[in-house]
Amino acid sequence: MRCTLSACLSFLSPGRSASTSRGKDSAMVQSGRFNVVDQGRSGHNGWKHTGPSMDTYTLGHILKEKSMNDVTVIDSTATLSEAWETLARLKILSAPAVMKRECAANLDKDSDDELEIERFTAAATPIGFIDVESLLAAFLDACPTVSDFDLSNTEQTKKLGQTIQLAANRVKQMKVINAIATDGGVVRLGSSGAGEEGYSLSLRRIINTLFTSTLTDLVHHRVAVLDDTGAVKYIVSQSDLVRFIHKTEETYGSLGDFSLADLRLGSNTVLTIPEKTPTLLAFATLHKQNKSCAGIVNADGQLVANLSKSDLRGISPEGFSQLVYPVSEFLQAKQGDSVVNGGAPTPKYKLFSTNAEDSLANVLTTIIDNGLHRIYVVDGDGRPTAIVTLTDILRLFANH
Repeated sequence: MRCTLSACLSFLSPGRSASTSRGKDSAMVQSGRFNVVDQGRSGHNGWKHTGPSMDTYTLGHILKEKSMNDVTVIDSTATLSEAWETLARLKILSAPAVMKRECAANLDKDSDDELEIERFTAAATPIGFIDVESLLAAFLDACPTVSDFDLSNTEQTKKLGQTIQLAANRVKQMKVINAIATDGGVVRLGSSGAGEEGYSLSLRRIINTLFTSTLTDLVHHRVAVLDDTGAVKYIVSQSDLVRFIHKTEETYGSLGDFSLADLRLGSNTVLTIPEKTPTLLAFATLHKQNKSCAGIVNADGQLVANLSKSDLRGISPEGFSQLVYPVSEFLQAKQGDSVVNGGAPTPKYKLFSTNAEDSLANVLTTIIDNGLHRIYVVDGDGRPTAIVTLTDILRLFANH
């Protein structure tokens, strides 16, 4: 068995899936129960910013903004139960999965080839990331088909909850190494603190080579930064990059004055899910369609909530039985009961949206101030027409 950084770290193998796609509920997805509004992929509209900042600012500048707190890592030989417990306890979405040197030696003891991991001197080196999405994928593959149960029947609902819990118990004993996520990259700092893949890597190259790709649809939301020994020193996320760009306004200059419509920023393909959909089926839809989020809509198609893998933060497998309830109830229980505002139910938690005429600068401020990963664009009736993600924003900046 060969286990190299180039094989295990997903940014070096863009078409690899963490698990096989789950097809049990595909008929319900294809039948139109879930609505994908697809008006084509939009892009920027030719607006240019010729400032040098994207090429002048480097990884070193970004790391100066990061604290030196210890990075949480998870042993690749740990069980998924242990991994999920760690993520839930710390209320984080992901962590580097590391392999100890002695484990790497055992894996490749019958091979004459040197493992890449063995070139490092650290006691443990990352082979990828484990995140709630990859854990959820493993769980979904072992889960029952929701459509086989009549959720209008109390006994059937109770039975589904019990069946879900049994599936969670089976998955808990799987090993982390068998559920490595595809979302995550790596960069190594040179021993001198400089070099191409080190502190001097430009912000533009960081975006175009580590977080996105100019040739494929590859997207990473986080990157592990290793020291010269192969140990993880920092985790840099898309949010870190957008926060840094927002703080250094000269990075994007006059682009901030233009509207989302002017820049044609974001995607007009918005996945929406009815609010009464069982939460398990909603997450299965995200997984099947390789989406990180979906807009939750009411019977009139109005946006009422957002569902993303972040909503699994802090939830352990022992709590999976609650996934049987409608997604609106799941979100309300997690983030606060609904209150009535002008005759319409409104969640206590804030749902952030904007319109196509809002400026990029205003959108950036809303995203940064509220720790968002995306913002929906809605029409005058409150129906989602587009979505702007951190990936869209980073690509815009990297191409100007």
